[in-house]
Amino acid sequence: MCVFLSHSARHQLEKNMSLELGLIIGFSLCYGVILTIELINIGLFTPVAIYERIKNRWIKSPSKASPVGIASPIQKSPSVSVIVPAYNEEATIIDTVRALQAQDYDDLQIVVVNDASRDQTLTLLRESFELYPVDLEPSGSLSRTPVYGVFSSKILPSLTVIDKQRSGKGKADALNVGVGYALNELICTVDADSILDPDALHLITEPFRRHSDQVVSGGTVRVGNGSRLPDLTTHRPRFSWNPLVLFQSLEYFKMSYIDRVVLSTFNSIYLVAGAFGVFKKSVVQELGGYRHDSLAEDLELTLRIHRHFIERGERYRISHVPNAVCWTEAPYNRSQLLRQRIRWQGG
Repeated sequence: MCVFLSHSARHQLEKNMSLELGLIIGFSLCYGVILTIELINIGLFTPVAIYERIKNRWIKSPSKASPVGIASPIQKSPSVSVIVPAYNEEATIIDTVRALQAQDYDDLQIVVVNDASRDQTLTLLRESFELYPVDLEPSGSLSRTPVYGVFSSKILPSLTVIDKQRSGKGKADALNVGVGYALNELICTVDADSILDPDALHLITEPFRRHSDQVVSGGTVRVGNGSRLPDLTTHRPRFSWNPLVLFQSLEYFKMSYIDRVVLSTFNSIYLVAGAFGVFKKSVVQELGGYRHDSLAEDLELTLRIHRHFIERGERYRISHVPNAVCWTEAPYNRSQLLRQRIRWQGG
């Protein structure tokens, strides 16, 4: 069967094909440039990362012998309040809190901020940890959002649960509410769908024991899609054949074990991920906490801390601890990945 096109239709078809061909060529060129830059990045940064690995031998678990190049702690472990903002996290919140409960750490407070979840997040917390209401007022709160109630646990005394009203200000506001109820000198932010290794808090706070000018410390975020809690805490995550998840696993590995190791050497880390980062509470409060008008509140706060100390001419350290591992769930389809990357780039 033959189809005859008019001259105008044929011209329009050729125009559309030229446009599509141009888009394909443009995308291929851009992808090629980005890939080349990444390869150069890896080639330049990898030797530095290996050098740092040999020189410092990275901090190890407290149950293991002190590695060469790492001095004994200069003081006792600082007190830490872990803040977990949670909105509709019924699928993961219990495992997250139990992983925090299993931390090899003495002076620890766990603060879960329920951001007006519409699912069973708060109900599961009540039932699993036998919550009861307490009269606890925030100190130096960074948020004016009303709180429905504050709860402690009969079976986990270190757990505090805050049930706050929905403010429309996102994760940043939930974190600011949590800072107000944090009782300790350091705050650690952890996503509600993330699982920490049992020794992660000890490892990530080591720089604070060693350096008096330490203000922020970040850990490694690894992809653990499809794995159960025992798989992650024993470093045996289930392998995912999803190409998007596999790509992100390699991407996260490169960021944590090459890029940030090198950036940490020059005190130039521009992002301490909200999924797992430790901050001096006094610094966060002095700077006014997290800003809700940013799509990437963790990036914005990290850069603001840099600027704060540089403008004052004061010594400070922002470090990355590769061996302090947090497992998270990465986007597993194109729509989720697109939303995440738009938020990252927009922030």
